[in-house]
Amino acid sequence: MRGGAPRWWQSRGFAAQALLPLAACYRLGFLAHRAWAQRHRRRFPVPVIVVGNLTAGGSGKTPVVEALARALRERGRRVAVVSRGYRSDVTARGGCERVSGCDPRRHGDEPTLLAQTTGVPVVVGRDRPHAIAHLLATEPHLDVILADDGLQHHRLARQFELVVLDPATLGNRWLLPAGPLREPLDRLRSVSAVLVRGAANDTEARATVRALLGRDAIPATWALTIEPVGLQPLAAWRRGRKGDAETLIPLSELAGRRVAAITGIAHPERFFVTLEALGATVARHPFPDHHRFHAHDLPKPEPGVWRLFTAKDAVKCAEWAVADDFVLVVRAQVPTELVDRIEETIDGSAASGRPGLPAV
Repeated sequence: MRGGAPRWWQSRGFAAQALLPLAACYRLGFLAHRAWAQRHRRRFPVPVIVVGNLTAGGSGKTPVVEALARALRERGRRVAVVSRGYRSDVTARGGCERVSGCDPRRHGDEPTLLAQTTGVPVVVGRDRPHAIAHLLATEPHLDVILADDGLQHHRLARQFELVVLDPATLGNRWLLPAGPLREPLDRLRSVSAVLVRGAANDTEARATVRALLGRDAIPATWALTIEPVGLQPLAAWRRGRKGDAETLIPLSELAGRRVAAITGIAHPERFFVTLEALGATVARHPFPDHHRFHAHDLPKPEPGVWRLFTAKDAVKCAEWAVADDFVLVVRAQVPTELVDRIEETIDGSAASGRPGLPAV
């Protein structure tokens, strides 16, 4: 498929059932690897907060990591991020490197975006413990490290696990490759906290998790809102003013506007539907998740038509910016109570003296 998840993940039809033997093998392999990795965990003197999900593809992790990094910085915490750097040149050759400049091919789209929007140190590396060691060699006085998409990296000891759960991406609730799950749903029982995307409020979010687990005892759970806040000219984005409020254009400008929506994210439908809900007439141009764009991928500029990009795609397409190119800027609203709990973890780690911090 050019964009989005495999169709068979959405039901328990013949195609998905045919893959169940492979899903059973995946489960056995995953459990064996997790048991091995947990016996060889690497601990660090700085608390590690893992942000991840249970499904393949996007659930909103990156906006959450961005929001947490901003919130913790505003509270005076020294924060850094480690990320795999999926499909980056650095990790393709097994390397590890701090993100500098704006080169998504070298460091990956999401790490490049996080480095630009948060202003905190970001290090990419497939081996997360090695990435953290690399980070601490140059940033020894950090208060906390956020591990983007590190939930399944079990060799990394962590002090707090946050799952971003999007019920719309659970599909048939089977494990890979028959379904979208990286881990069984009962993994939610052992995490520190859950954010439920799309829930109307915290009560609905907790009801969702209770229904998935079939039990009343659940981890701390809140609703997660990720919503657009405005449009930004891609040229301004390229100049480094990522999401700068002074350059934002009201979303109302989309009403009645013809747009070409270009995206390479896991669930492109969400981007298209958002633009349509804002009143735009949308020509859809989906590409695979983490697609490496080239100039010829983009539809040619047309008079009266705006080309719109997600933030993750903007870092890869900014070099071809023209006058009517815009970025849809979105923000995650993370609960104050969640940030409070993470700060309690940080302070508890400091009180313990930190060397070889205990892991959850």
